[in-house]
Amino acid sequence: MKFHSRQIFAIIFFLNIIEVSAQDLDYYGYISTVGSELRYKPFKKYNYDTDISVRGRNNLTYYANDKLTFHLEFQAQYSSFTSKNDFSIKADRIYGSYTNNNWEINLGRQRINWSRTLIWNPNDIFNTFSFYDIDYPERSGSDALRIIHSHGMASSSEIVVKYNHDNMSTAFLTKFNKYGYDFQFFTGYINNSDITAGLGWEGNIGPVAFRGEGTWYYTVNKKNSEINNSSCFLGTLSLDYSVNSKLSVQSEFLYNDPKYLMPISEVSTLFGAAPSSSKSLSFSEYNLYTGISYIPNAIITASMSSIYYIDKNSYFIMPDIEISLLQNLNLGILLQHFSLEINDEKSNIDDLFLRLRYYFK
Repeated sequence: MKFHSRQIFAIIFFLNIIEVSAQDLDYYGYISTVGSELRYKPFKKYNYDTDISVRGRNNLTYYANDKLTFHLEFQAQYSSFTSKNDFSIKADRIYGSYTNNNWEINLGRQRINWSRTLIWNPNDIFNTFSFYDIDYPERSGSDALRIIHSHGMASSSEIVVKYNHDNMSTAFLTKFNKYGYDFQFFTGYINNSDITAGLGWEGNIGPVAFRGEGTWYYTVNKKNSEINNSSCFLGTLSLDYSVNSKLSVQSEFLYNDPKYLMPISEVSTLFGAAPSSSKSLSFSEYNLYTGISYIPNAIITASMSSIYYIDKNSYFIMPDIEISLLQNLNLGILLQHFSLEINDEKSNIDDLFLRLRYYFK
């Protein structure tokens, strides 16, 4: 069992201070059950593992007044993987938000989302996430102070200070609209080791949405850096097009500096674990994603995603179908297939998921 004492204390404290009426408190969430069958062949034979997990997501928002709001979001999860059982409680959002005219101040564990592209996010220097995680749409949070000042329509500036154990990170970002595009630029000092700077944009080329991100790091404190190399760059380009109201296609390219590639031996990253560093978003230097989504009616959504790891001559495919059984009950069926080389061995990994999710409010 995994119980994070500080998080449990924060949950209890939050629940005790909100003596409120129903109209001051917003409560919602979902219960998700996922069963999976994993088959992998790293050493000339197939191995099989079965996993069953149940996750309850609880989101509470307390409106103290018209300027001050408190947020608590946590999940309780039980999982059974082969012969191992585990139960954990995790709070990934505990923060207060104060707004006054054009100012907003958030303090606590929160999601800081600076991304523009959809599959890989080099501009997300505070929170990494895994595209392969099919049951954690909220993504992780950061313990941080975030101050935002709005300058007008699609224009703002913000500063973030994040604390993580013995590491401190701070960054400044500004957003504005020009030539029909939303632009952003940022600079900062990350994990007591790297100066960073980046840019992102989002707009259209005719009917095609065009997005991109680029982030550069320069190591100034090699003691706290994962690798003793002076600089690192990651960049993405993304295009997506809606053919009609039912059919859409998308493509995205990622370049990850080869000095900071995720080790391919870390197979856990293929099963939903977020990358350990915002410098290492893939185990391949050149990555090409293509996806297609089709909605034949209001009940069914079908999609197909694929990634070609160009310099590794490996690939990933994920067919997915989502069915609305009832108004608040969805059934998802999807398959993740990897064909890669791990430790000079050709490996095939297949993971079949069956997900049932009930939303409540």
